Amino acid sequence: MMSKANHFFMKKAMASFGTIVAIMGSVLISVGVAWFLAKNWHQIPSFLKIIILLGFTSAAYIAGVMLPEKGYNGTGKALLLLGGVLYTLSIFLIAQIFFTSSSLQGQAWLWLIAFIGIVISTYFFKSVPLLIVSILEFMIWTIVQFSAFSENFKVFSGGVLTFLFLVIGVLFYSLYLFHTTKKHAFAAIYQWWTLFYFLLFTFILTFQLALPNLWTEKISFFSAPVVFVLIMAVVSVMLFIFGIKYSLENKKDMSKVKEIIAVVVLLVVLVVFLLSTMSIRNEYGYCQTKECYSFQSKENCEKSPAILHCAWNDQVTGFEGSSGSCAFACSYYYNQSSCESANQDCVWQDYYCNPRGYNPQAQQELYSSCQKFNNNKESCDKEELCAWYSDHFFASNSKTMPLNLWVFWILINVLFIGVILAVIGYGTIMKSSAIINIGIVFFVLDIVSRYIGFIMDFGGYVGLSAIFISGGILLLGGGYLIEKWRKQLLENVK
Repeated sequence: MMSKANHFFMKKAMASFGTIVAIMGSVLISVGVAWFLAKNWHQIPSFLKIIILLGFTSAAYIAGVMLPEKGYNGTGKALLLLGGVLYTLSIFLIAQIFFTSSSLQGQAWLWLIAFIGIVISTYFFKSVPLLIVSILEFMIWTIVQFSAFSENFKVFSGGVLTFLFLVIGVLFYSLYLFHTTKKHAFAAIYQWWTLFYFLLFTFILTFQLALPNLWTEKISFFSAPVVFVLIMAVVSVMLFIFGIKYSLENKKDMSKVKEIIAVVVLLVVLVVFLLSTMSIRNEYGYCQTKECYSFQSKENCEKSPAILHCAWNDQVTGFEGSSGSCAFACSYYYNQSSCESANQDCVWQDYYCNPRGYNPQAQQELYSSCQKFNNNKESCDKEELCAWYSDHFFASNSKTMPLNLWVFWILINVLFIGVILAVIGYGTIMKSSAIINIGIVFFVLDIVSRYIGFIMDFGGYVGLSAIFISGGILLLGGGYLIEKWRKQLLENVK
């Protein structure tokens, strides 16, 4: 005979599996409707398009409300999710019918309308799947709106965008505090999402390429992107303060006090860290020999160093449509006959037309001398023949990383480990296996990403062989210890 406990857990597992299957079906229906409309969009009259969109959306919502009353909770949740996705799809397709603006700002308005509608549906139907959709749509709206402001002001700052993400994290935690106070069903979702969000936020900052690219551009304090972030920050901080006030009405709950203190400390540390990274602005890049096209006027081109062999050509279109361009002398001649008959002092050499006296070896030595100042902007700028290029996606390795960047990178990695341990400890206190597991997942991600980083930095057969062997041993042992650690934590929770 099956015990009541086993019967309950089997029934719950079957219900969960049914919900997953139903959600997958909702996704497939959404894709199918979108594909059908996209394929036949121009053949369908406008009024019929709107009727189809509103009809599908309404039918999904109505069925999602009615089915749970008949015992089909999983299918009902899936249909509410389908209704939310179809509603968002309808917003964009109806906007296309009436030829609304396709600019980033126009898209931002559409995402905001979609988000507001989904939020209303989420709390009206008390739907967890719709809550997840609303969170994702809110994230999309904030990114698109920030990008629209950046596009209008023709400036983009990774540091300001990072502060926006941090502010959003404060907003999510504030919502968690409000829902915990009211013992709302969404409290667990906001709790898990906030922890996941801060883990992901700090994890991204641990990559070497992220830190030096935060403040590559100067940006005005009164520019639209900064003002947008400040407004979001004011709203988030006010909600945070009120959330703390309401959550501490029960003054005997010392665990909640410790939790809020830990969050405040983490936020202060992250803000100080992000502001401190301004000191490494534009220090991550490469130093190369000056090119002739760097001299944008005829006067500067003629005064360029002789070793570069630059010449001005009036017949070539230059920067911003200007007449003339500075280029490597004799490079305008592409065959031997035109090269030898040129008025300039040109010679045909190694299938190229080069100026007389050109020495490829000297050029290579000059190139190597400039390369020594990679990731050293100050020294590069002092060299007359060298030019600094602060490429936002310049990927240097640990061997050439500046000392100050090393310090910041080590600090953020230590902070990330601290956040992981805090999340795992918090999950143990809250007796939540889901929180413990997400902390361990990010711990493993950190180990794997650092291991891949070492592979990228130390090339060569011998170096890679040693890394693979030692890494394999460490991963085998680490996998055993991590699994043992996870089991112990979960046993303590039980």
